[in-house]
Amino acid sequence: MWRLPQVDRRRYPRNSLEVVLAQVRFHPILKLPSRIGEFQEHVRERFPSYADEHLKSVEVFPDGTTQVRSDQLFRFASVLAPRHIQLTTTSLTLEVRDYNRREDLSADFSLGLHALTKGVGVPSFFRLGLRFVNAVSRERIGADLGREVTWSELVTEDFLRTPRLFDADLPRSYHELTAPLTPGALTFRYGLLPTPQASDRLYFRFDMDRYLEGVVDASGIPDLLAKFTDDCFALFESASATTLREWMEQSEPKNHGA
Repeated sequence: MWRLPQVDRRRYPRNSLEVVLAQVRFHPILKLPSRIGEFQEHVRERFPSYADEHLKSVEVFPDGTTQVRSDQLFRFASVLAPRHIQLTTTSLTLEVRDYNRREDLSADFSLGLHALTKGVGVPSFFRLGLRFVNAVSRERIGADLGREVTWSELVTEDFLRTPRLFDADLPRSYHELTAPLTPGALTFRYGLLPTPQASDRLYFRFDMDRYLEGVVDASGIPDLLAKFTDDCFALFESASATTLREWMEQSEPKNHGA
């Protein structure tokens, strides 16, 4: 069981978020592809760009047999911000790469849910998830603050600690913790990983996945998302050290990309 501290809600001028994902899964709606036009009419003003693609996935069963599943992905994107809605016959996902306010996230996700219900039909939801993925760059933060910073100034020692048997000046590690958290559960993946663009540099990844599995009441989704956001923020506050918070409290330089 997670024992998260009580923290006051606050909004930092900037953050280390790479992406935020809100997703609801439902039992297959086979008529969905033929009703995609009705769905689009409800989201087109906010998400006017459209694209679709075919998906294939392979499911492996315990006895070793496999099954190939096919689906179609419909993507509706904003032209003003890096965010889009993805729809398949079994899921609705909102992807946000410029997260700033929880109210905006909730409004966009509610718009997608409204479009799904009015344009396609009332789904049978069985999973709701909210995921915050942070990528902390020591080099970027040091450059913004104008001084050298250490990982222990950015991340608390509990999340940097490695076994004593492991001896390395700059260890690379990745951990996953999952435990119940009413309602539902929380999975936290974290660690120092190579930067994709420069493997000799590391970044610290905070990947928080808060979710509820089972029957999900559509009317309760906004409140659940607010609760999930609070839980992820409490965990992030526990893992972030003073210099990371100092950096987040500063306004984003106008000449610095997100």
